[in-house]
Amino acid sequence: MTRFDIYTHIHKAIRVVLFDTVATVGRTDFGREAELPATSAAIRRMIRLTHLHAQHEDREIHPLLHRLAPEVAADLEAGHDRFDGIDREIEGCLTRMEGETSAVRISLGRRVHEMLGGLVADHLEHMALEESRANRILWAHLTDAELLALQDRVMGAIGPEEMTEWVELLIPAGNLTERAGLVAALRGVMPAEAFDALTAPGRARLGEAGWSETLEAAGALAAAQAMPQGAAS
Repeated sequence: MTRFDIYTHIHKAIRVVLFDTVATVGRTDFGREAELPATSAAIRRMIRLTHLHAQHEDREIHPLLHRLAPEVAADLEAGHDRFDGIDREIEGCLTRMEGETSAVRISLGRRVHEMLGGLVADHLEHMALEESRANRILWAHLTDAELLALQDRVMGAIGPEEMTEWVELLIPAGNLTERAGLVAALRGVMPAEAFDALTAPGRARLGEAGWSETLEAAGALAAAQAMPQGAAS
């Protein structure tokens, strides 16, 4: 039986942000001052999104894990604290680059690249722990309906601007089943105009063929969910 997975789809979106940022930093010539604004913006966006994601977990998921498996919750929270420390170091380097000489920027850029690589590796290990141990704990103690309600609480606390950013990442990051579930859920609670506006950036990233396939799958999913139990038998 396939269980509802509260972690994996959002983690796919986070991996896209992490990998894109590492690639951007790798391409940046920190000796060229004109390249710094776009790279700094990409790094700061990555830091902001991963921090917001951690806040959502700290608020809604970790209290549950503290009751069910305190040692796992402690490990996950220690990871979030460690990320915060590295994020501050990276932000310090970015701030110091402003107005510095080319040689100093190059040195700081090398340090940022090193720290960012380690941070991404740490994030990957952390997400793997959540997708394996934390998921198994949640599945052992919560029904899928309870996990869906938990996800609804997480999403309900996200503001419009942040939601737009996440949806733009989630749509192309997930597989067809994940995309269809997201799109069906959004269409079920939003007016058509608001739905179109919210999903437009993700649709552009996915492409028209992928978007059409996603809408078809979302429609089939919504129809199946609306069918009374036993009607298909």
